[in-house]
Amino acid sequence: MVELTEDIMLRRHQSNKNWFDNLVAQRDGRTCRKCGATKSVHAHNITPRKELPKFGNSIYNAVMLCHECRHIAGIGKNECYTPEVLYALIGSSLEKTIEDLKPRKVKPNDE
Repeated sequence: MVELTEDIMLRRHQSNKNWFDNLVAQRDGRTCRKCGATKSVHAHNITPRKELPKFGNSIYNAVMLCHECRHIAGIGKNECYTPEVLYALIGSSLEKTIEDLKPRKVKPNDE
């Protein structure tokens, strides 16, 4: 059995983060959804992941932002960067995010 060392866990987290960032980038056209910049753009969690079930990894909770917009959104004191505004940019909401993170029942195949 493989022991899950900190190094393995870090690599697994980084791999998942890269996959998730690429998914958000594809949806948002690798462009900052707030200002239209195409350089230094990264996926930004609208609601902090620690406040959501399953650590908030949901496409409905992420938006591509450039470094500058991400900094402003992170400060949280600008009314143009509220979670409601950022969710609206991607046609989402906190409610959609929470619904997406709920466990789903899997139906067995009828074969």
